[in-house]
Amino acid sequence: EAINAYRSMLPQDLERGPLYHASQIMQTRVIHLNASDSVEHAWHTLCDHAIHQAPVMDDNSRLVGIVSERDLLTALNIDEGRIVYSLDRVVRDVMSTPVVAAVPIT
Repeated sequence: EAINAYRSMLPQDLERGPLYHASQIMQTRVIHLNASDSVEHAWHTLCDHAIHQAPVMDDNSRLVGIVSERDLLTALNIDEGRIVYSLDRVVRDVMSTPVVAAVPIT
């Protein structure tokens, strides 16, 4: 009903595809990392799951950041696919904050 109301407010000359709520297209099983995970563990998690970024949760399961391959590459020295040096850093040291998030009804 809300989608139809929104659609009726759009200018008629705009050609748009179907409108969806985030809950209609989002995945509910999300690979995530903990803020206290090592950077090396985070790198292997992204590689193992063939993903380029992951949300970061705190000990209370709250979203506190997001970490990407680029964030991790700045903290790792990688030679021929092997981690040479990671400075013993954890995800909270390299993650991006704040996180822009939306509720499923968006």
